[in-house]
Amino acid sequence: MGRTPLAWAAARGDTRSIVTLLSHGADPNIIDVQLSGPLSNAAAQGYSVAVRLLLEAGAHTDIRHSSGARKGSPLNVAARNATDILLLKSLLDFGADVNSSGNDGRTALAHAARKDNASFAMLLLEYGADINSVSTDGSTPLTTAITYNCHNVLSLFLDRWHEYSVCPRLTGPNLLQVAALYADCRTLQILAASDHFKRHYDKQYTLGDFRSCLM
Repeated sequence: MGRTPLAWAAARGDTRSIVTLLSHGADPNIIDVQLSGPLSNAAAQGYSVAVRLLLEAGAHTDIRHSSGARKGSPLNVAARNATDILLLKSLLDFGADVNSSGNDGRTALAHAARKDNASFAMLLLEYGADINSVSTDGSTPLTTAITYNCHNVLSLFLDRWHEYSVCPRLTGPNLLQVAALYADCRTLQILAASDHFKRHYDKQYTLGDFRSCLM
């Protein structure tokens, strides 16, 4: 697999072994055949102290593979799996690309939206995350929140969009169609209470368009 002792120690969150290996010159930037390194291993398991030790030892927050292959960065996997916001903040403070993504095009903000983790989403937005980033399947963080009925993140996006972006209502997929396909009652209530649907833009869509979606 091409994994070093440091990579295994990071995957277990074994901080004592990490310190010992680093003090003997272990390279924190060797990646294995799956394009993961010690930092990704620690981030994926939510080991905040291990992540901090590796960052302070010079671990790269974003690794570009020579083949051009893309895999989710440590920030990306942390947004999917971690629970400690300080882990994400450490990665961001050490220069992690807030809008990095894997082959699926999903950014850390999209993963936070799918998990309905509003604290992660707010932190990522404060570090410049693109609220209108588009994944390979055409979804955005906002449509992800609607699709998976993630009410906390959806409310955050709609209440504070003006702090981060142009109106997300007018960017990306048509939100009414996404809502017709996936939204539960609470999601519909949140959307109805916002100003984003009170626009002439929606008059071009007929009732029949949404009746076909609902059926």
